[in-house]
Amino acid sequence: MPPGILQDYSIRSAGIAVTFTNSTVLVVRILMYFVIGCFLFVVVFCSKTYMCITLGFTSIAWVVGALALWMVKLMELVYQINDKPSENVSFIFGAVTCAAGFCGVTVGTMGAQFYRRFNSKADTLVCALGNLLAAPFLFFGLILANNYVTVTWVCVFLGEMCLFLNWALVPDILMYVLIPVRRSTGNGMQMLSSHLLGDALSPLIIGAVSIQSFIDPRPCLN
Repeated sequence: MPPGILQDYSIRSAGIAVTFTNSTVLVVRILMYFVIGCFLFVVVFCSKTYMCITLGFTSIAWVVGALALWMVKLMELVYQINDKPSENVSFIFGAVTCAAGFCGVTVGTMGAQFYRRFNSKADTLVCALGNLLAAPFLFFGLILANNYVTVTWVCVFLGEMCLFLNWALVPDILMYVLIPVRRSTGNGMQMLSSHLLGDALSPLIIGAVSIQSFIDPRPCLN
């Protein structure tokens, strides 16, 4: 059939012939997918465990996204105040983050596998432990940035490594709480929400708050 000509589809049921064009079939398919998507959305988000995991992972993405932009800016300012070249700050932060990601995923996975022998909730406990340990490391890293640059980088590495402990465990937990036909939808929704509301949004909001507060960070670093 030449392109541009509507193709007809006939469905005969109980002696009644119904003819659909391509556009009608497309609309029906879109409505069908929309209804199925809404149903899966409601079913998936009725799981309290899934909701808590998604909110927790979004908060982690929030911190990582903020560090990726503003930690680099802070360390560049620290290097300038201490009369040190700041051209390699982005490279150092990238190297620290890559090393922390590799170590965090490895330690988190192996630690959860080992502890699972003694506790069936090992995955969730390792995730919680990583989040709790990340906070003091990042806090002291920010506080000590001006006077102890090397200590700051070590604290950033340890803090990010603790955050990355759950990077491989969260998908496993999703597999536990979602039935097979909903896993891809649940995983996609979590990825969308965590990146959209987490690392994509945190630098913008933190920057807006910083601008509105009119606080110059340099006196605090001296």
